[in-house]
Amino acid sequence: MEHLSRLLALETTGVAGGVALCEGGEILECASLDPEQRSARSLAPAIRDILNKRSWSASDIDVVAVAIGPGSFTGLRVGIATAKMFAWSVGAFLVGVDSLDAIAYELDSAFILGRLPEDARGALISVGLDAQRGDVATRDYWLSRESDGSSKLYSVERRFRVLSNKKWLGEEYPLVDAAAGEGPKSAESTFPTVSPEMRDYIAQDGRRNTFFVGEALDRVKNRETLYPNAQVLVPDNWGASPFGVAGVAGVALTRVERGLFDNPFTVAPIYSRKAAAEERAIEKARAKAAEEK
Repeated sequence: MEHLSRLLALETTGVAGGVALCEGGEILECASLDPEQRSARSLAPAIRDILNKRSWSASDIDVVAVAIGPGSFTGLRVGIATAKMFAWSVGAFLVGVDSLDAIAYELDSAFILGRLPEDARGALISVGLDAQRGDVATRDYWLSRESDGSSKLYSVERRFRVLSNKKWLGEEYPLVDAAAGEGPKSAESTFPTVSPEMRDYIAQDGRRNTFFVGEALDRVKNRETLYPNAQVLVPDNWGASPFGVAGVAGVALTRVERGLFDNPFTVAPIYSRKAAAEERAIEKARAKAAEEK
């Protein structure tokens, strides 16, 4: 896929967001969206400005990558609609990227492995995004320390789960859940899943070296609920972009190398939960059904 050289990445799932340009597999430019504005107002000007910075035109873009969630309703819709329109108008390919995968990818593996004891086989990384109303959309990843000194990232569960912040950070947090997760099938992780043997090891010994990361931590006032040996990672201490768009670009580039693209007509947002109005309607329907019985 050498001819697909130039990539535009968009991230609009959280309060902050960003855009990035890549060429030849390398990230050239990253820019954050104005957090004081909604992404609907700031995204198009940010795309224009970053293209101008490199003297590129829209038609120079070969691939558009966009975070598809889990995330907030408005931000996801704006980002995905923009990506679809841009890709269709210039004839570019489209790649939808799981938001949790993007954060996990963006972590500096060397930084994390450098914090582990010499005998550690790896580290558990728990990524959490704000799902509103005290909940977090989360998926766990295993950063394996390979025998040759390299590292490899795996997903522990293919799909994400929605938990309360308290349960996510508490000592009873289930490292390995019997369920595949609560997210829709379309929200499966891009990374390979750990082997059954590694799942057993994580369940037994994974708490020794656990790292929590993600914007859901911003809403946690008392982090004393964390069990011993758990560490909190923030962008300042692992060198990631504060808006996650570098991770979106990175995951997308791995898929471009394999020729894996998405249909721009079928890519849809993956929400971390149903809208409040939809949840109320479901509750009313259940209550009515109970009364009729």
